Amino acid sequence: MSLFGACVPVRKDFESRLTGGARLILLMAVVTLAAGCAAFSLAAVPAAAINLGTMAYRSLESADITVAVSPEAEAGETGAIGCIALWMGGESDSSPFGRIGDLGAVVADNLAVELMNRGYTIHGYERINLPEQADNGNGVSRAELIRAVSGTGAQAVITGNVTGSRVKTVEFPGRLKTATLVQSLSLKVIGVADSRTLYVLTIDYRVGQPPRVAAEGAAAILKAKLDDPRADIGRMFGFRAADGTGGPSPGVPHITTQEEDPS
Repeated sequence: MSLFGACVPVRKDFESRLTGGARLILLMAVVTLAAGCAAFSLAAVPAAAINLGTMAYRSLESADITVAVSPEAEAGETGAIGCIALWMGGESDSSPFGRIGDLGAVVADNLAVELMNRGYTIHGYERINLPEQADNGNGVSRAELIRAVSGTGAQAVITGNVTGSRVKTVEFPGRLKTATLVQSLSLKVIGVADSRTLYVLTIDYRVGQPPRVAAEGAAAILKAKLDDPRADIGRMFGFRAADGTGGPSPGVPHITTQEEDPS
């Protein structure tokens, strides 16, 4: 039986030309690869981390994350939420015009897609009957917002603010491109039934992130905290704590969870 027959298909005429040393090197390479694959498959990789894209995962590793949770928020209440209204951003009155020219709106639209991918029904900007000038909820009271959202059937509403920066990158063959990145975002989750803030999520990125990447990471945390307001997101996503404990990731995000009235 071929030395390599059980591991990789090697033609006999090729195998016959290998020296003893070459055979040993090849065997060691096959064994090392197999061991590496086995170690990876057996590693305790959290499910929440597996469902995140690489860029989104890395963005959370290099971030300061704060979650202020209402002491009254219970998993039985938040876990039953399946329909969410999203009220963020507005429409730019300068080029590029419309929602594509407003960073908050771009993040909100990406966040809507990410939350839908996680099983939520989302009612966006166009479904909420509020004045057009009320961007980001400015000039709109909570009572007005909840009243407008109530007609959509949503059980919760997410509002928020996004801070961005504009950077120039070099593209081949030497052209400059301007990109808008998310530096921080703050998202408030409000229960529609009693107009109570369930929790506030704040993410400050140490390195600016594209809106899609920021939205994916935020959606993952939003879902985790809706499933269980007291979930340990550091453990859920496999981040190492400052003392080196935790999951397989080498990143050390600064995560703060506060149980207080976040209103």
